Amino acid sequence: MQEPPANLVELNAVTRVFAPPGQPPVSVLRELSLTIPAGERLAILGPSGSGKSTLLNLIGGLDRPDRGSVRVHGRNLAELSDRDLAEVRNREIGFVFQLHHLLPQCSVLENVLVPTLARRDRPDRAALQARALDLLERVGLSTRREAFPGTLSGGERQRVAVARALVNRPCLLLADEPTGSLDADAAAALAELLTTVHREEGITLVVVTHSQELARRMDRSLWLRQGQLLVQPTETP
Repeated sequence: MQEPPANLVELNAVTRVFAPPGQPPVSVLRELSLTIPAGERLAILGPSGSGKSTLLNLIGGLDRPDRGSVRVHGRNLAELSDRDLAEVRNREIGFVFQLHHLLPQCSVLENVLVPTLARRDRPDRAALQARALDLLERVGLSTRREAFPGTLSGGERQRVAVARALVNRPCLLLADEPTGSLDADAAAALAELLTTVHREEGITLVVVTHSQELARRMDRSLWLRQGQLLVQPTETP
C-alpha cells in the first residue's frame, strides 16, 4: 500500500440533503470542509440527528455527497467505480458501529475473518488467520475464538468488531457510537482498546460519539451543529 498523504481524509464543501417522502428537503450537512491528518485521533460530537453518522458514512464511502468532494488517500471517492470503491472500503477503511453486526451463525474467529473473504488479491489464508488470532489475543478474546456471538457480553462483541475492522490492516478506522450500547465499565474498556490499537497499528481514528470521556482520549474534538463543524459548541448538547 502506498504511503498516505499528510492529510489522509479531505472533505471540500460537502453538502448532503435528504428528502423524506411528503416533507421538504433537509440539508443535513452544508458546505462542510474537513481535513484529517494521517495518524490523528478525531472525535466528532453533536446532538442526535445532527448528521454525525451521515458524515462518517461519507468519509467511509457508504454514502455520496450531493455536492462537494470526499477524498481518502488523495482519491475522490465519487470518481471510483463501485468495484474500486468496495475495494477501498474493504482494504483501507475499518468500520465499528454501535451495534456490532456480528454474524450469529459464525464463530468469533470466523466473524473476524469475514472482511478477508471479499479481497481480490488472493491473500495467504494462513497469514490472515494468524493475523485474526493475533488480534483476538490483543483484544483479550483468544480463548473465545470458537464461541458464538450469542454467548458473548456486549463489550466482548464490540471487541470482536474492533478485531474484525482491523484484520485487513486498514489505514483508517471509523467508529460510530462504539460505546453507546455499553455499560460504563465496558465503555471505558473499549475506549482504552481503541486508543491502544490506534497507537499499535499506526492508524487514523475517527470516532462519532456522545461520550465526553471517549472524546477526551482523542487528539481533537469537533462539534457538528447545523450542518457545520465547530471547534467548540455554542452550548452543551
